[in-house]
Order: sequence, then structure tokens, then C-alpha cells
Amino acid sequence: MILISQNMNLKSILLDFKSRSDLTQDFEKYLNYLQNCSSLVELNVSFRNTKLEDSQLQNICLAIENLKNIKVLKLDIGDNQILQGEREENIISKMILNLPNIESLSINFMFVINSANKITQIINKVSDVQKIVLLNIVFWAVALTNSQTTRIGESLDKMKNLKHLNLDFKATRIEGSIVNNYFKHIFPSLQNLISLRVDLRQQGLFVNKYDLLKIKKLTNVQILC
Repeated sequence: MILISQNMNLKSILLDFKSRSDLTQDFEKYLNYLQNCSSLVELNVSFRNTKLEDSQLQNICLAIENLKNIKVLKLDIGDNQILQGEREENIISKMILNLPNIESLSINFMFVINSANKITQIINKVSDVQKIVLLNIVFWAVALTNSQTTRIGESLDKMKNLKHLNLDFKATRIEGSIVNNYFKHIFPSLQNLISLRVDLRQQGLFVNKYDLLKIKKLTNVQILC
């Protein structure tokens, strides 16, 4: 990592800490190395199942926030007991809002338990970033209420520049009427969409995809029920 961080021309990096139990030991070192990679355009970080702490999440967000050239950000924080404090939603939202060149955002919230309200607030803030053209959000097994799912849809409705949208609601209970509203009103309002993928498996829902025909630029559709 020392050699990597000294490469001033480095444009892309993958940091995969998945299932590491010793993350705390070298965490600060990795943060320092990351902050030196000032030319990064693409960053992919996975903390999946690492027993990530709220304070560590805050620190990684602060480090990423300083990488002003980032266009593509992938953040996997699934299978962690985080987003339980007062500031985590604000720190994630602030990070995204302060990346002036971001165009592609992927966040995996899979099995981030008891965090639905924070996640809903994050999506609401993300919707203000009109430069984002690719959005990939995994809500797998996040216990969203009907109100929260509706608010997420309202947030997506504001992202008129989206070209690629991937929503994974697998094993997340959603009322059929709310899902149908997504397909009848939310998605058709996103007229710049080229590709749309929605995963609704394990819910036994039937969706009417007819209204997607109103999206004239849409060429790639994958609906999993």
C-alpha cells in the first residue's frame, strides 16, 4: 500500500477487506495510504462482514471525501452492525455531496440491521447530486417500512439524469401497491434511463412492466420477481 499511495498517477483501486477480523489493527494505516491517492478516479471499497464500527465508517467517509477526482465510487458495508449512532447518515451523505465529479455510485446496505431510516435519509440526500448517471443500491434484507419505501421512490424521482439504475430489494418486504407505483410513475419519469434492473425476488410480487415502454431510451431491462 505504501508503494501504491506513492503512485501519483493511480486512477483506480480496489480495497477488499471482506470478512477480515483484524481490520482494526491496520485500519489507520490504510486510511493514510488512501488519502495519498489524490488522483483516484475510481474507488471500490468492501467492508462486508468485517465488524466495522461506526467510528471507522466515519473515518473512511472523511478520507474518501478528500478524493475530489472520484467519478466512480463503490462502497460495500453489508453485514455490519453500523448506522446506529447519530452522525453516520450525515457523514455518508456529506461525503457523497462533496465529491464534485461523482457520476457513478454503488452502495451495498445488505443486512445492515435496524438502519432503514438512516438509509432512507442517505438516498434522499444522494438524489440531490444531479451528476450521478449510474446508481446501484442494494437494500437486501433491509427492513424498510411502507413510508420509507415510498420516500426512496420520491427521491429517485428527482434523479432525472440517471442512465443506469439497479435496485436490489431481494428479501425486503414491500407492498405491491408501492412497487406498482415505482413501475407506473417513478421509473417512467426517468426518461434518460438506458438500463434498469430491479430485483424483487422472495416477495411473490407481480409487476406490470407495460409503463416502462414510455421510457424511450430504455434498451436493457431486467426485472426479477
